[in-house]
Amino acid sequence: MVMAQPLKSEQVHRRHRAACSESAASEASSYTQHLLLLLRIHVRAEHCKKSRCNEAFLQRVKVNDQKKRDAKMLGKSLKLKREPEGPKEMKIVKAKPEDVVVLAPVPFVENYF
Repeated sequence: MVMAQPLKSEQVHRRHRAACSESAASEASSYTQHLLLLLRIHVRAEHCKKSRCNEAFLQRVKVNDQKKRDAKMLGKSLKLKREPEGPKEMKIVKAKPEDVVVLAPVPFVENYF
């Protein structure tokens, strides 16, 4: 019976270096079996567009800066941090007593055939 020899630490690192070499310039990457594989994608420039995910943040920064300037001129202090939306308001649900159905578990029946 022949036992398989485990890889030495150098061999694992050598393989990893080869898979992640910086010589292959890429625009995208993919993880496969815990190794980073570099991918090259080809896209025409006409199909690329700038990301808009940051627009709301930049707009909020501009508005907050204006509020800070106004408050500084008036000598007031401001709280500009965003606050999470609180819990919803309470409401009472009314129903007629005959419309209310109480559910109960089905009793256990021993069936020994």
